[in-house]
Amino acid sequence: MIRELFFAGAEAPKVLTQPFAGSNWILLLLFFGIMIFFFYMNAGVFVPKLLLKRRFGVYLLVVAGCMFVIILLVKGLVSLDLVTDAEFFKQRRFLGLGSAFITFWFASVGYQVTRAWFQSEQARRDLENEKLKTELSYLQGQVNPHFLFNTLNTIYTLAHRKSDRTAESVLQLSNLLRYVMDSPPESVLLEDEIRHLEDFIALHKLRLTDKTRVSFDVTGHPSGIRIAPMLLLPFVENAFKHGVSSHRESAIRFRLEIQANSIRFRSENARFNSAGIEKERTGIGIQNLQRRLTLLYPGAHDLHLSETPDQYVAELTISLEKGKPAF
Repeated sequence: MIRELFFAGAEAPKVLTQPFAGSNWILLLLFFGIMIFFFYMNAGVFVPKLLLKRRFGVYLLVVAGCMFVIILLVKGLVSLDLVTDAEFFKQRRFLGLGSAFITFWFASVGYQVTRAWFQSEQARRDLENEKLKTELSYLQGQVNPHFLFNTLNTIYTLAHRKSDRTAESVLQLSNLLRYVMDSPPESVLLEDEIRHLEDFIALHKLRLTDKTRVSFDVTGHPSGIRIAPMLLLPFVENAFKHGVSSHRESAIRFRLEIQANSIRFRSENARFNSAGIEKERTGIGIQNLQRRLTLLYPGAHDLHLSETPDQYVAELTISLEKGKPAF
């Protein structure tokens, strides 16, 4: 069958180049028009409605019926004497009609099966992405109440002391909440995130005594760099929660190093609440952060948590070049 198709195809120019062979071209155009119609009918209707739904028997009957109808149509065209050398088409079985039909059939099935596979894969990826986005939104939602709770504790402390800075702290809280509400969930400018951390640190410093020294150093240029919002905040919260004592001197140090392709954030604080720190290492705060990093910077982050009897250190490095969300 295949041999006939190639043989007929090789001799087709002989017919088509004969004098007054325009009718041969008409026949070929009509034939290929019919086959193209079958191609898209098979790909768009028969394969998805029958073959992909495992209705194999019905599908084969439909294809066989189409082949029978196409043969009748081509025979009818030849019988109308539209061809200058009809005997040639009869001898060569109409340019290998059976082979041509099978070729279009296989191509049509392959096209639709491949297309259906890609659509299925895209749908699977979209569903997985939606699940990841939902989980990320849930994790982000856990950060916000935690942040608000800690901030309200600070304001409560100031109010309890009847501090003149209570009103100032409420205003700062308003600015912090505005940032949280207005920030896009995907990413924010690093310079905005730095400003947010500075405001958060300034608010918590209002309740500290002279026994606690706090520093936040930034090196490098943050212009144009974007990161996930509130990703560094848990380190700052933990430092203030576990590194402050009312009767002992302590130091809390934050350092952000900005390079062309990465950022490194380091937090150091004294340990006054060892049990609390251990809980924080395995509790919702760190687990939340680790999961967010996995979703937002897969294979592009490095988180180190270390401790000594009197100090706790957290260091996070994010590769900005490789860092892309997992969805």
